[in-house]
Amino acid sequence: PPPPLLRAAQGLLLAAPLLMLHAASPPALARRGRLAACSSHAGLRRLRRLRGGDLLGGDDDSDLPEGVQREPLTVAYDPVTKVPPAFNEHLPKDSIEYKTWLGNKEAEEGDGERDTAKEKPKKPPASQTLEVVIQVMTVKRGKHATLIHGLEAFGICLADAKKLLAKKFACACTLKKHDTDKNKKHLYLQGNYHDDLPEYLINAFKAHGVNKANVKELKDGVKKRVLY
Repeated sequence: PPPPLLRAAQGLLLAAPLLMLHAASPPALARRGRLAACSSHAGLRRLRRLRGGDLLGGDDDSDLPEGVQREPLTVAYDPVTKVPPAFNEHLPKDSIEYKTWLGNKEAEEGDGERDTAKEKPKKPPASQTLEVVIQVMTVKRGKHATLIHGLEAFGICLADAKKLLAKKFACACTLKKHDTDKNKKHLYLQGNYHDDLPEYLINAFKAHGVNKANVKELKDGVKKRVLY
């Protein structure tokens, strides 16, 4: 008699055609198709839940017209870490990508804080008098010029104020050094703007603390308020 192993091999060879016929039968094919479909739908639903099923409008395409397919989801990737931005903070802490991303983030936050600090006006010393002094002078050939003193005490950039005033009054506006104190500067406008200038200064630099009480006029060596 043949050994047991040979008998088992002969049995498999004889049963192989029957197994192939059974596997190829319509009921078996249909059963395998249903199992594959179930597993693919389950995997698709799981994938959509992980990627945000609500953002995709549901877990299936049953709400779409027949023959219309849902547009694929477009995912933006961080150019440094090569992952979606929402996953940056979940990267391994010791990875190069995470360290690079964290360094860039801290640098951007630092730049934003510095920009905010630059926008804040500088507070003047407590002993310094806060007032804007307007002075109208007569220059050559009977022409007039308007001088503005004290804007820098409110933390106002004189270069920016010069541009605003030149545009507002359509005149030449320059920065000149003070006659007695060379470290101080004032604005010099060609023309007499005594009537319109005080109200404009209050409206333009209200955020810096300029108001009716501290806008004054210098005339004949005497300072007095312009608006009440």
